[in-house]
Amino acid sequence: MSMTRIVLAIAVSVISAVSAWAQPPKEYLEQSPPSPTTKVVKLEFINSFDQSRGEALLEVPEKLSKPVPLIISPHPANWTPEMNRSIWAGVADQFGVLILHPVHQGKLNPRVSFGSPRQLGNLESAIAEVQRRYPVDDSRVYAAGLSQGAIESLLLAGHHPKRFAGVLSINTIADYLAFHQGGQESTEDTVSRFRSNTWTQLRKLFELDFGGTPDTARAEYYLRSPALYAQQLAQTPLILYWAENDEIIGRGATHQGGMLAELIRAFKPANFREVRHSGGHGYPFYRVDLEKLSVSLFPREIFLESVKEMLKFRRTAAEKSIPRSDR
Repeated sequence: MSMTRIVLAIAVSVISAVSAWAQPPKEYLEQSPPSPTTKVVKLEFINSFDQSRGEALLEVPEKLSKPVPLIISPHPANWTPEMNRSIWAGVADQFGVLILHPVHQGKLNPRVSFGSPRQLGNLESAIAEVQRRYPVDDSRVYAAGLSQGAIESLLLAGHHPKRFAGVLSINTIADYLAFHQGGQESTEDTVSRFRSNTWTQLRKLFELDFGGTPDTARAEYYLRSPALYAQQLAQTPLILYWAENDEIIGRGATHQGGMLAELIRAFKPANFREVRHSGGHGYPFYRVDLEKLSVSLFPREIFLESVKEMLKFRRTAAEKSIPRSDR
């Protein structure tokens, strides 16, 4: 068997293992379906990174104001844009905003992109396509997402801090190097076992996707870590959720969300709110009880209040005066 086939076989095995837990719980999708009355438009565009074909779903509010705010929402690993719409059910019509759900462009699995350069080009090109078709308010462009979607929302703002009026990051990996190094212990035995298993699989997936281990592909781990962009993120209004008891991301306080919050505060942000919680990786949407193997949903108002808070922010004329080439 050739080396290429061996690597491909390993990749398929790892992705299959990761897929088992990466999908949103069936109970959540059943109880929080996308709004059936919201207009959804399918978009096609060209990814400026490599000229590949890109696609996205765009939720259009019933009452389309001119200009109209835009939220781009990259989805969690191994979700789909349609699954991601469940998070945003009813938001487009309630707040009068466009919500953009790009189809991801991951290296090994299209749905697993981890903030790669190609994926960021895909997200930026999707935004540009919406701006071309709709009267988007350039002072009110936002990025928001859960898990992998949180990582990529932070990376977008980190690369272009003057473009986004606000960011809502929910349960992100802040430092890929720290995650790869381990230390996934928990005071809850069931969480420790689950976290250890997913960490082992994710480490392998990172190495395949990033082109090696931190020893051989260190720059890639740095460049995809939101922590690297703490200074830039301090320039953008940000709501940062992270879990003390995240069943996937360990050492939250010292190496992930809590650490990122401290880094951002060091740069004196004007608008920054840290949401430290104990609702697990799916908060504020759902919680998986690993002991009882059950799923419970959180009140919808928790998320909607954060969306409402984010949408209050807007860029000034000076801040949004970005050369078109940067868009």
